[in-house]
Amino acid sequence: MLEEELIQLHISCSTREEAIQLAFQPFIKNHYVTQDYVNDVIDSLDTYGPYIVIAPQIALPHSPASLEVLKPGIGITVLDTPVYFHSTNDPVKYLFPFCSNQNDGHMASLVALSRLFSDNHLFESLDTFDTSKQVFDLLKPKEI
Repeated sequence: MLEEELIQLHISCSTREEAIQLAFQPFIKNHYVTQDYVNDVIDSLDTYGPYIVIAPQIALPHSPASLEVLKPGIGITVLDTPVYFHSTNDPVKYLFPFCSNQNDGHMASLVALSRLFSDNHLFESLDTFDTSKQVFDLLKPKEI
């Protein structure tokens, strides 16, 4: 589910809403989701709080499966300057946006992705790599 076209490095923004919007731009551009899905993610954040911030500096922006999901996907967005989500794990620098058109269709990929979060090498690489291809090539063998 991780595709090179959904990986972005060195992204600048100043708010959590802008971070989410930018994280999902490649999803919209490549027909994974509609803008309504992104609006749902932001609305859920406003309604339920920063539940998507799962660890220090890490957020998993998503919304439940819906008709606004055209195909499943997982992406990576690395911010130049971390932003505040009003979470105990603030600020957030790494966003792993995802979407699924089935309620449990993304679980295997999320489990694989969660294993990576304990790998400091991953975050060092995300901070030093210059291209999405470098990130994709690093993670492709992990079958995310």
